[in-house]
Amino acid sequence: MKEPGEKIDLSTLIAYLLPGLIILMMVLATVDSSRLITGRSSFIRLLPSVSGPQLVMIAGSVLIAGYTCGLLLDLFAHRFFDPPQDRIREDAYAEVCTSLAALIDADRYRALRFLTHPDPQTDEMRSSFVDTMFYHYATPQQWERQNWSWAFYESSRNLSILFLPAYCLFSFYLLLGVTLTSLTLSALGSSVLCAAITLGIGVVILKWPYQWLKEYRGRICKVYYKHRAYIVIGLLIDRSLFQP
Repeated sequence: MKEPGEKIDLSTLIAYLLPGLIILMMVLATVDSSRLITGRSSFIRLLPSVSGPQLVMIAGSVLIAGYTCGLLLDLFAHRFFDPPQDRIREDAYAEVCTSLAALIDADRYRALRFLTHPDPQTDEMRSSFVDTMFYHYATPQQWERQNWSWAFYESSRNLSILFLPAYCLFSFYLLLGVTLTSLTLSALGSSVLCAAITLGIGVVILKWPYQWLKEYRGRICKVYYKHRAYIVIGLLIDRSLFQP
């Protein structure tokens, strides 16, 4: 099985390319903001002069750059999200093992008592055991489902990082363009004030979608690890019930 991001497919688009394209749009908005202030032509006005072959080359370059930016953002996200991710993994494994380990033949699998042991010192043993068993016995179909869930988790994690910065930057860029094209320089001060108020209101309104995105990130991460634990515990139950 290929790892997420190893090939260009829908999961790659969700996990890396979409956040990476947002980063490129943020860079474009930042650069074009300075061009608008100096009165030069914006990038949008230059698009009609681009020929077909040039457009194809630009699109290809954007895809490559977006994918690269998405991977770099993902590496940056690991620095901050790995500790809470490990806690979610331990909680998911403990929850599944506690609820299903009673169905395993205790006489045959006495060495696996740590699966339901409440001692925090056993969390690492339980996590290592479940991961090792899954890596050894998981089928390609199970890996595909895991990769699909992980793509949505990585996408929600990366988008939650970009959510507020992207909104503030795009709002500023839009308001700046409207201001410089429809108002005189004397009205610029009041326009900047209106822009600040608009940004503030938008941040307050977007608090709920942002919170929903964070909650979804935690849920899909737990679903990912619970699915892995269900497969491993299910295998042990199958052996305990149906093998002599």
